[in-house]
Amino acid sequence: MKLVFYFFLWFVLLVVPYPLLAQQTAADSLLAKIEKEPSDSLKAVYYYKLASTTYLQDANRAQEWANKGMQLTKERKLKDLDLDFLNLSGVIYLKLNEYDKSIETHFKVLKLREAKGDKKGMVRAFMNIGNVFNKSGDTKQALRYYQESLTLAEQIRDNQSIGNLYNNISNIYSQDALDNGKPDAIKQAVQYLLKTIQFAKKNVPDQDLSNTYILLSYVYLKDDQLELSKKYTDLAVALTDKTKDKLAGSYARINRANILVKQGLFEEATQEVARIKKLIRESGLDYLNDEFSTDFEKIAKAVKEKDTSVLLTDKDSLLRVSEEEAGLQRLKVREELREKYESEKKDLENKNLLLENRSIEQEANRIKILWVATGAIVLILAMLFVLIRKKNHLLNEERERLLEANEEIRQQTEMIKEQHQSLMQAERFRSRIFSVVSHDLRAPISTFQSLLSFSKIAEIPPEDIRSSLLKIGHEVNIASTMLDELLVWSAGQMSSEELRIASIEVREIVQSSQLLFQERITMKSLALINHIPDTLVVRGDRKRFEFIIRNLISNAIKFSFTGRPITIGADQSDTELQIYVKDEGVGMSEEQLLSLKSISTKKSHPGTWEEKGTGLGLLLCDDFAARMGWSISVSSQEGFGSIFYIHIPLSDLR
Repeated sequence: MKLVFYFFLWFVLLVVPYPLLAQQTAADSLLAKIEKEPSDSLKAVYYYKLASTTYLQDANRAQEWANKGMQLTKERKLKDLDLDFLNLSGVIYLKLNEYDKSIETHFKVLKLREAKGDKKGMVRAFMNIGNVFNKSGDTKQALRYYQESLTLAEQIRDNQSIGNLYNNISNIYSQDALDNGKPDAIKQAVQYLLKTIQFAKKNVPDQDLSNTYILLSYVYLKDDQLELSKKYTDLAVALTDKTKDKLAGSYARINRANILVKQGLFEEATQEVARIKKLIRESGLDYLNDEFSTDFEKIAKAVKEKDTSVLLTDKDSLLRVSEEEAGLQRLKVREELREKYESEKKDLENKNLLLENRSIEQEANRIKILWVATGAIVLILAMLFVLIRKKNHLLNEERERLLEANEEIRQQTEMIKEQHQSLMQAERFRSRIFSVVSHDLRAPISTFQSLLSFSKIAEIPPEDIRSSLLKIGHEVNIASTMLDELLVWSAGQMSSEELRIASIEVREIVQSSQLLFQERITMKSLALINHIPDTLVVRGDRKRFEFIIRNLISNAIKFSFTGRPITIGADQSDTELQIYVKDEGVGMSEEQLLSLKSISTKKSHPGTWEEKGTGLGLLLCDDFAARMGWSISVSSQEGFGSIFYIHIPLSDLR
């Protein structure tokens, strides 16, 4: 674990660079654009991109390009870009370890951001100042500016900055905990590290938490909380394996090796060290062998002696300045700059207040002069305005009348088209209905006439008379049923589609229909089971609803096998009420299901007792349901029966 905090600090402050070849290619491309670009403004933009993408590899050249870009922004008075260049210069100074220049530059940026009211920029400026203090070893001042940045970031809900600030603050407290091992320092470090993880998972899901996991595992190991240290070490290893971050993975695994030693798992610790060395060889991170040398020696000794008393070796913060006198001098300069900034900030606020008051007075005087100077102009313009407005008003009224007339004509045209289409559809439907009826009525009436004629010219035995009467009755029933259905449908057609909507007690309608068909039910030994609740009430046309229920029950009786049940019930979903009639009869094939609603393919099928029908009932049921805003569907399996559903919107429930 030697020099472990060096790893965390550079991960917080810097971005992992691209490969050197790709970076050089990008730089050459930008330089070529600068050579060819005639516009100074675009040249400045290219210089900014060039400096910001190369300062990690060559900070000195990046600073030269930043200076050239700033010269162009000052000449062209590109204030926003000039401020961006100033901020970038502060970052480059930090990369060059020129802390005094860096902090002086960032204080300038902060003042300019405050003057513009750029709160997001102020968050970044406070954070950059904190970074300078942090890297130079003044953690107290670093925490101060991190906290100021955090407070402002929370006000504007800058989640990305909040996550970074939590991470920076937790790193400082973790360093303190690893240095002295005091319980309070460890508690504070754990608190901020957990807060960093919690915030990132909730607000910045794409943030890489591997470094935070590693640091938290080190702090827990420092506090001898092995299970918690192991938990976050495992999380870090899993995450670095997923992201293929071999550098962070090496730090996570060295901590795992220390934990294994403390747990007395010496063989596993040796295997983990072997994995780390292999990882270093494969990734080319050879400098880690020197960095981890003390840890490797310590673990090897612990394994050899079976000693579980493992101590963290990285107690020396890399944030300390090696030369104490130079460090004190830097702290003094930074403090002077900070005090100067605070003083200048107050002076600036006072000057702004005076300027604001003067501006208000001058504005009031200008307003008075403007009122006097523009009075006559306003009067003339008012007269012209009244005349023009009156003329425009007349034109607008005429235009509105034309638009209203056009709209009325358009609506009437659309209405006539819709009525024409409805009439054509109704006429086609009526024609089909009457053509079917004229054909189907001819058969039972002809049969009825033949039987009556035969009875006049021949002596018929009593048995034949009884048989003939049954046939006559059957044919009469068919004709009567067809006429009833036709009359109900034609009555609905003749009443101009008028519906008489009222509350309908569904169970009562089912019971009355059951009484109507009781003789047929008894003859076939059927059981009609009524599951409709007493409280179920719908709103619709009562006559049409009675017709639909009677027809569906009649069909169920007709096609049911002897002795089987017929079930009537209701189900309610989130969108509709379904009333169903279920039989266990002959059922229907796919072809029969497809032809149910087609008048052109209308065909009556005999019942289980050879009952005949017209085939019109379901067509009329579907027509009546559609007029009430309902629909009818069917599911059937040949040989197992059918279920007919009446779909009623929930808006029609009382």
